[in-house]
Amino acid sequence: GRFWEMHDLLFRNQARLESDDLHRYAERIGLDLVRFESDLPNSAIATRVERDVESGTRSGVDGTPSLFIDGTGYRGARDAAGLGGALT
Repeated sequence: GRFWEMHDLLFRNQARLESDDLHRYAERIGLDLVRFESDLPNSAIATRVERDVESGTRSGVDGTPSLFIDGTGYRGARDAAGLGGALT
């Protein structure tokens, strides 16, 4: 749905996340722009995002994408040999 569309846009455009960019992405995927504009400065939403960022930082997330295997951050090669070795 639209959540994943926005997720993908934000992920692909991590260097372009200013207010104008976010508005353009919302428009591109057909969000209700009036609601989007009213939700953007919402402190409850900002608090949720900050809590998610803090949780990721505590868990060892240092960027996207991050991969964890059995609760441990994986920093190795992301090819079949690297992942296969980490899973055995």
